[in-house]
Amino acid sequence: MTSAPSTDLVHQLVWGRPENGPPTTRASAGFEASAVRWQELLTRYVRIAPVRVDGVQWAPAEAFSYLEFGDQGALVRRSASPVTGWTSCHCLIGSVAALRPLSVGLTTWAGWLTGAPTGVLMPLSAKSLLDECHLLGKLVRAEVEALVQVLLAEPTALVSVVAAESDPVRLVAAARAALDPRPVPWTYSTYQHTDTSPEGAAPPQIVFLPSLPVSGATLRRRVSTATVREHSEAARLAHNLAERYLSSLDDSPAPVEVRLGAEAAAVADRIRVALAEQPRPEPVRAPAVVREPVQISEPTPTFAIVLAALAALTFLITLIAVVV
Repeated sequence: MTSAPSTDLVHQLVWGRPENGPPTTRASAGFEASAVRWQELLTRYVRIAPVRVDGVQWAPAEAFSYLEFGDQGALVRRSASPVTGWTSCHCLIGSVAALRPLSVGLTTWAGWLTGAPTGVLMPLSAKSLLDECHLLGKLVRAEVEALVQVLLAEPTALVSVVAAESDPVRLVAAARAALDPRPVPWTYSTYQHTDTSPEGAAPPQIVFLPSLPVSGATLRRRVSTATVREHSEAARLAHNLAERYLSSLDDSPAPVEVRLGAEAAAVADRIRVALAEQPRPEPVRAPAVVREPVQISEPTPTFAIVLAALAALTFLITLIAVVV
């Protein structure tokens, strides 16, 4: 499970290009000196390029990425800019300890900006952001199993999920929870137009493609429901892990930390129930020892007569001796 949230501050960085005007970059107070470096670092990972789907150029209205660079991380919401070829980004930047717990669940946060801020941007509290996290969106059981199966075999593999029906962020969260406490991927991108282009030094481990690229080679493992090996041992294990996670869901929009705690409690309850249903062995008792009664011999009547005769004879001899 995820650890307690860090108290580190989370900085904000916003950039884009309005329809009428030059490109703008804004950073939260105290982060201005680092803004240019972070923008250069993130630009190659966040562009929204359209892709042809069913003969029509298509790009999502928004996409999310979580990236890590050493001990620093960035959670990015990106959307197509009014100016073609530009992407507008709102980034939350801070320590990995602060951002990993936030890397899923913030897609519905009301604080995401789609344009230049109207006032001064301020740093945010990681704890207050965690309170805003919710796990929402559709989950397809077969896609959970397919992703879990690949990550079981290769926990550090670069993965492309093709044409997912599940909500991408929730699918990442489901794979993490199903694999816990095994090694889990943290970085992801909910939209990438291809996986055949050269990638940077810190690419997201899991990316989502709207369709299979028509050409080019990739070093990534491509995942879809068709990649599940139905009769393999790995498929059975992935099915069991995914089933354990999915059966604990109630689809309520509770905060992430509450949901994770409830899932852990549910697993503990199922273990207790399973133990209670186990047949109890009969107690082993030592065999009873049957002791034969001890027979105590009593004097026979004949022996008593002999004793009486001897006593009488002794009395008679004593009497004669006295008379003589």
